[in-house]
Amino acid sequence: MATILPPGLSDDEVEYAISAKSYSLYGKDVSGYRLPVSLFKTETYGKISPVPAIFTSLPLKIFPLNLTTLRISYTTVNLITAILLYIFVITIFKTRTVAILATILFILNPWSTFLSYYIGDSPFALLFT
Repeated sequence: MATILPPGLSDDEVEYAISAKSYSLYGKDVSGYRLPVSLFKTETYGKISPVPAIFTSLPLKIFPLNLTTLRISYTTVNLITAILLYIFVITIFKTRTVAILATILFILNPWSTFLSYYIGDSPFALLFT
């Protein structure tokens, strides 16, 4: 799997990484806006959402800025989504078998794998839907 995925970051992913590092170091995005203003107004190049950058800034307080640290944040979001899917399905169908099957299918789904790898808004959109 690692051989078919891109080895580096795209320009959008770099913007999220730089913004996350800025939140980690200074508590504001790269355009200089602090929370909560940065939730509604930003002058970053791609007009990115601050939620992924803020979430990614937490591990950057402990670990250095590198590809692994950035990807771990998004893998964590994907695992949280899988756990919430399990809880949702077990609430609806009242059987563990269906819930486990749904969770396994979600984790093995290529889109789920891609979203856990991609640094952007998509994993958070899936989590909060």
